[in-house]
Amino acid sequence: MRKFAHSSAFKFFTLMMALVVFSACAFLNGAKQAVENSADQPAVEEPAAEQPAAEEPVDQPPAVEEPAEDTNPPMEEPAQEEPVEEAVLTATTEPTPEPAEAAPAEPLDTARLLPALNMIVLRPEDIKNDYTLVNDREVDNDRIVTQMDWADGRQYNAITGRLNGWNTYMERANPNDYAPISYRTKVEVYETIEGAAKAMSPDWLFIYYQEEFANASVDDSCTIGDDCIYLYKEEVVPGTEDVRVEFHIIYRYRNVVVYAFVIGFEGEAVQDHLVEVADLLLSRLEQYQ
Repeated sequence: MRKFAHSSAFKFFTLMMALVVFSACAFLNGAKQAVENSADQPAVEEPAAEQPAAEEPVDQPPAVEEPAEDTNPPMEEPAQEEPVEEAVLTATTEPTPEPAEAAPAEPLDTARLLPALNMIVLRPEDIKNDYTLVNDREVDNDRIVTQMDWADGRQYNAITGRLNGWNTYMERANPNDYAPISYRTKVEVYETIEGAAKAMSPDWLFIYYQEEFANASVDDSCTIGDDCIYLYKEEVVPGTEDVRVEFHIIYRYRNVVVYAFVIGFEGEAVQDHLVEVADLLLSRLEQYQ
């Protein structure tokens, strides 16, 4: 140990330690002097910021409140689908034909109809009960001239173009049958549809002029043929409480006018009986189109 203390290494180590101590003392002394100097100097006050002069108030318009922002976002419109292109028709496609207009009505075939008029009218075999044929005859234009009492028969024939007619009248064979008392049918043929329509007009139709139809109830709701009229009459049989009723139908089909009636006591004769007769005659006329 004594030998190390006298060696050069120990001397070098001792010198280095002395330098370190001296440097530390010098640093501490400098720092102490700096602190004391800063304490002796007064603090420098920074100049206060210059305040701007107060301005006189200026009238301002009232502030407009902004509308509250809509918190609900607008709904987005659905995206439009792209139009689908229609298929292009080829040159070979046939065009759709337009519906043909209904052909105007033509008169019935008078050449065939006139000889068969007696087969168009009602006959006893057409009714389920037994009836007696009291009248079955042709009604030509000469008879019309003598029978017509509400107008000039010759003028009527000329204006309407009447050709011919046929009439039947039947009565119940058994009085005890629960059935209408009598039936009558009449068919009249005209040259044209226009002529038959004139015969059905109030200017010439007998129901508008004959006294027996003055109190009849007229109903135009009938749909048989092209033009149609219902008539209804009733009367109390003198000395009894029985009511006698009459149902009449007059209709036009093309250039033909049909007249039919059924008569009986209330309950025995009903409108349905007459409608069945009218339909039967119409089905026969349709065979002469």
